[in-house]
Amino acid sequence: MEEPELFSDVVVVGAGNAALTAALAACEAGAQVLVLEKASADERGGNSRFTGGIVRFVYDALDDIVPLVPALSEAEIARLDVQPYSAEAYTQDIIRMSEGKADSTLTSVLVHNSYQTLRWMQSLGVRFELYQTAVRQGGRIHFPAGAVIQFWNGGPGLTQRLFRTAEGRGIGVVYDALVLNLLTTPEGRVQ
Repeated sequence: MEEPELFSDVVVVGAGNAALTAALAACEAGAQVLVLEKASADERGGNSRFTGGIVRFVYDALDDIVPLVPALSEAEIARLDVQPYSAEAYTQDIIRMSEGKADSTLTSVLVHNSYQTLRWMQSLGVRFELYQTAVRQGGRIHFPAGAVIQFWNGGPGLTQRLFRTAEGRGIGVVYDALVLNLLTTPEGRVQ
C-alpha cells in the first residue's frame, strides 16, 4: 500500500464514524485530509466497528424512512408501523441519556441536521436497513419512535463503507499512529 502524503490541510485523529465523516466532509470542502488511526489496518474503525448500528434521527412518518432503505418492496412497506420522532422527542432523549450534561447548542445542531446527515451519508455509499429488533405481531412490524433503521451490517458495514469511500477520495490513513499531544502556537492553533 502506498504511503499517504504527510502534509495536509486537515488532520483527523481517530477513524471511527465521527472521525471518518469529518474527514470526508473536509475533503468535500476541498481540503487535503490525513487520518491518524492508532489501530492497525485489520482493527481499524474505533468503537464504531462494534456498534449494532441503530441510527436516531428526526422523521415525521414512513415517507421519511423509505428513501433511506430503498430496497424495501411495496409489500414490505405496507407492513411497517412507525411512530413519528420529533425534534423535541430526540432532544429529550439526548438530555435524558446524558443526564442533562449534553451541550444545548450542539444537541440542537445534531437534532435539526440529523435527517440531512443520513441522506449525505447515504450519498457516500453508507447503506441502511430496518432495525432488526422491531416487534412483529399479526403480520405487522412495529417500531418504537426513534428506532427504525440501523447501519447495514452494523458497525462493521458502516466502517467498511466509510473507509472505502475515504480511500477512494484520496484521504490518506496512517495506521498504528498513536497521538499523544498536539503542538500548538501561542494563539492556540494546531501546528
